[in-house]
Amino acid sequence: MKSLPRNLRFDVATVPGTLRVSYARPPETPRQEAEMLEEPLDVWGVAWAQGREGAPRVVDVRPPRGLSRAQWRTLVLRMEVLDDLLAGFEFRLDGTRTFLRDAAEIREDLRRGLIFTYDQGNIHRGTPTGAPVDAVPAAAWIADHWKTFLGGAFPHGLRSRFPVHGYKTRIDEKQRVFAKSWIPLVGADRDARLAVLQVPTGELTPAHLAAGLDGAILCRGFLPHLRRNWFPEATADGLSLVLAAETFHPALLDPAAEAGASLVGAMRRDAWLGVTCVRIDPAGLPKDLPAQVVFPVPEAPAA
Repeated sequence: MKSLPRNLRFDVATVPGTLRVSYARPPETPRQEAEMLEEPLDVWGVAWAQGREGAPRVVDVRPPRGLSRAQWRTLVLRMEVLDDLLAGFEFRLDGTRTFLRDAAEIREDLRRGLIFTYDQGNIHRGTPTGAPVDAVPAAAWIADHWKTFLGGAFPHGLRSRFPVHGYKTRIDEKQRVFAKSWIPLVGADRDARLAVLQVPTGELTPAHLAAGLDGAILCRGFLPHLRRNWFPEATADGLSLVLAAETFHPALLDPAAEAGASLVGAMRRDAWLGVTCVRIDPAGLPKDLPAQVVFPVPEAPAA
């Protein structure tokens, strides 16, 4: 049985053929809500369904009432991407599919430049969102040793602790459009794709996958801007998400399970986002950090 957060409720009885996912105890304060939302309902709903034979493949996400607009937009965009990436699953938000229309409107605002993010001239402007976050030791090592990590997969280097927050009108907390999104490492890979690296301490969980997806989604929305201002080498249209950790939650990557029985294994291979899991050994930091690609599994040579 895959370990699941205790504050999640999985309901298959209220609506036949549909898995409703909600929080068992509603938040009482904004801080409680922020901590609660770190366990994403959409990703954990898929993890629950994959771990049970015959479970519904329609996931109905029921977020807390009064969800902030920034958190709501982030959830909507991620659910749209999961709806596309995960074959065999259908998502609903509060019982309907209207979130797809809302996501399309948000993406159009991004395309038209109505939502903007940092450039090199305002990245250090004195706002709360511009404050740096604590670096994970393994991520700091990778940032310093990018020439050798994954066999030189990032020939142009990597930027660490990169913020891709979105704003309207001006850089101000009151004008923030999305939930804050700090990306541990970002850079163009050898295939000219902008690569987002999620590198937590310890086990990589579905919550880290959701954070990586959020960062990749915003990078995709701001891609023309990021090319002009930060990553001119990222000329390809597709993006890459690299999940690097010492261990992976079984719902994400279970070598003993059948193909498609884990979240990463169920993702489409022909999508705009390529997902790669990398097992690292932080025991030797900072002297050494061996890296082993554990997904995708190389295909067997033809007989």
